[in-house]
Amino acid sequence: MAEATEAALATGLAVRSLDSLHESPDNPRSISDERFQALKYALDKDSEMLQARPIIAKPTGEVVAGNMRLRALVDLGWTEAPVFVADLSPAQAREWMLRDNQEYGDWVPEDLAALIAAHEAEQGDLAMLGFTDAAVEGLLKQAGDESGGGGGGSQGEVASAEVWGVVVECETEDEQAGLVEELADRGLEVRALIPS
Repeated sequence: MAEATEAALATGLAVRSLDSLHESPDNPRSISDERFQALKYALDKDSEMLQARPIIAKPTGEVVAGNMRLRALVDLGWTEAPVFVADLSPAQAREWMLRDNQEYGDWVPEDLAALIAAHEAEQGDLAMLGFTDAAVEGLLKQAGDESGGGGGGSQGEVASAEVWGVVVECETEDEQAGLVEELADRGLEVRALIPS
């Protein structure tokens, strides 16, 4: 990736050359190939969202928030994108970087499953939602189970209240997806839990 230009970038929001930006050496995030491909797909199919959530950079061109978006856009062959430039102190830059990647709310699993099922029913693009295929499958199964569409008798039949389960903590989303697939292939009923 090209080094930042010698002149400082003007502050504010504007479409800027991606050559004027560079990833932060302090970025504490990584991305798997599967998630990177999903990000590229989403950016390619719905680039308008970049207007609402642009890359954030310092006047030097160092990206504060959006390092993975920058990497994906460059990989897609983009030459420019919306960038918000802010003159931040090192402490402020760290705060913005960490806060941008922080999820403050928690998913309500039943509501999330219902929302994804509604999106599928309306022929929405499930790949645009940012979840792994295994997580989407698990949520759709959960939505089907909760609506009475899951296995185990007719819709009016009440399922047994006694359920045995186990929670397995995974290090990464990819590890979780692999484990969900492996257990489902063995015929076990599996639900993926999405962390907050």
